[in-house]
Amino acid sequence: MATGISNLLAPKYDMIHFVNSLDTAKAEISAVLSGNLVNPSTETGSNAQRPEGKRRSPVAITIGAGIPQEDVDGFREFLGEEKVAKLAWVKVTPEDGKKAGGPKPELIAPIIRQRLDEVGL
Repeated sequence: MATGISNLLAPKYDMIHFVNSLDTAKAEISAVLSGNLVNPSTETGSNAQRPEGKRRSPVAITIGAGIPQEDVDGFREFLGEEKVAKLAWVKVTPEDGKKAGGPKPELIAPIIRQRLDEVGL
């Protein structure tokens, strides 16, 4: 799913780092936002193919419909106000997924693209 969405959002949006659990997000995204551009443990996202010195920092966090809002809120709290404020936050809701016709990259990518456009990216 992540690779499909990433491919559909390119080249306008470069999805640099994907995580698939809250614990991984806390460890890796926190590190990335602190300037330690770690390689994604999922090996998904453009930073996985970049040498360490060429990795990019995120400007937005996109969150899939399968992630409960309470986990998003807890993650934001974990990161702290300063780091949260530096990023655009985009979430696909379960309702979005149902309206689109299900969890398929070709159906979800346009939602993410629209939301990223709406926040000015």
